[in-house]
Amino acid sequence: MVKRILVVEDTANIRQIICHVLRQQGYEVLEAADGDAGYDVAVSARPDLLVLDAMRFPEAKTKRAA
Repeated sequence: MVKRILVVEDTANIRQIICHVLRQQGYEVLEAADGDAGYDVAVSARPDLLVLDAMRFPEAKTKRAA
C-alpha cells in the first residue's frame, strides 16, 4: 500500500520541490498552500505523514494540527 504524505508549505517553489522528490520515491503526495487548507485536507484525506512548515502558519487550525 502506497503511503500518503501531505505537504503544507506556503512557498510554492519549495512545496513543488518537496512534492517532486517524494513522488519520485513512490509516495502519494497531497499539497496545501496554507495551514487552513492543510488542516482541511488532513481531516478529509487522513494522510500517513504530514510535512508542515508550522512556523509560517499562525492560523488556529494549524495550531490544532501541530
